[in-house]
Amino acid sequence: MQVRGLLIGLAVLALLGGGVYWSNKSKEEESKAPPKDASPKVLTITEQEVAQLEFRKKGMPPTIVKHTGEGKWAITEPKALAADPDAISDVMRALVNFSSETVSTPGPGIDLNSFGLKEPLFTLNIVKKDGKQMAVLIGDSVPVAGSVFVKMDNDARVFTVSAVNRTTLDKQWRDLRDKRLLTIENDKLSRVELDANGKVIEFGKNQSNEWQILKPSPFRADTWGVDELVRKLKEVKLDPSTPEADMEKAEKAFSSDTPVAVVKLTDASGTQQLDIRKTKDKEPVYYAKSSAVEGVHKVLADLATSASKSVTDFRSKKLFDFGFTDPTKLEIKSGGRSKSCGKNGEKWICDNKEVKPETVSAFVDKIRDLSAKQFVENPVKPETAPDIEITVASDPKKNPETVRIYGNNGARGDEPAMYAIDPATVDGITQAFVAIKEPDKPAPPADTKKK
Repeated sequence: MQVRGLLIGLAVLALLGGGVYWSNKSKEEESKAPPKDASPKVLTITEQEVAQLEFRKKGMPPTIVKHTGEGKWAITEPKALAADPDAISDVMRALVNFSSETVSTPGPGIDLNSFGLKEPLFTLNIVKKDGKQMAVLIGDSVPVAGSVFVKMDNDARVFTVSAVNRTTLDKQWRDLRDKRLLTIENDKLSRVELDANGKVIEFGKNQSNEWQILKPSPFRADTWGVDELVRKLKEVKLDPSTPEADMEKAEKAFSSDTPVAVVKLTDASGTQQLDIRKTKDKEPVYYAKSSAVEGVHKVLADLATSASKSVTDFRSKKLFDFGFTDPTKLEIKSGGRSKSCGKNGEKWICDNKEVKPETVSAFVDKIRDLSAKQFVENPVKPETAPDIEITVASDPKKNPETVRIYGNNGARGDEPAMYAIDPATVDGITQAFVAIKEPDKPAPPADTKKK
């Protein structure tokens, strides 16, 4: 009897366990399913299915955009142009998430004209990669503000959707074109050339992928400054809302405008050029003509200012390049004293003696921030010994850096340039050098013997 009772108990437990399992599974499936009262999606499609989009608006030539592979799109009608990937992504996102607010099936006596859908002002034809087609018809605004009537060409139902969808989908070639005036990719950029104020500045990348000034003379470049210039050039875009008449007027006047700068960007695919000019007005307006995009387009004065800077503006004023990399070796000479220091784990050893690491860190911070106030014109290096000489090793792939300071002027290695340094900065380096000390010796134990 006991065995029989045990078997019955196990069977009941199994049934209860199964019931709990199926109950949980049912709840999980219900949580994934849309609410029963939710309005259906206008269409179901993924971006990967779409091969072509045709934007058709009454009274205007159609705009046709084709998928060219690798996530890229091209405008083929009414003219051949590169498409703006961000603009196409906005359209695709709206289609993929095209949900309705309400849905109804008009009766046989209701004319689609009442919704503006019999001959809609705007239609978006979608051609799928399998050859199948569908069309989104966008009709009139709903009497209740903020919505529009929408219908699929192969569906009897009429939907209401947020008017935002009409704004997103109702596009023409001007809205969808690539609006960049220069289309070279930043990560492939190898040369930048500025021709402004009668002088040419050329930048190139070194083996460490850092910008260097090549012309008018080899100088270290302020990498941040060059990158900032490139960023502004890459972000300059045309305004698709500019009236055609204004564009034609600007193009006719461009040849007589005052030249500001000519910029050239080069990568493996070639060189693109941007010619920047300004009008002769009291408050000039700036325009640019690109070799990559047709037409003349208005640009910001800030771009013109950046493109017409002098070579001095782009030179690096920092005397050391090790940046935030911690040095591993230091050779320091100052005031007849010298120290040879190396890092061992978290310890610093100077002249075979351990020193306080915080005192070396304070010195490193001083030389890391060592910058010039300005550059010395027509520099001539003194033949006398420098007041301070510092050699820093920080990267095994790079040669050590040496800076020599003569009075309040500094020089890097064998570079001909001289840097004017603030006297207070020089004093701070000298004091930090003197402050490099050994750890405090522990106090001798107290004499506990009684006299």
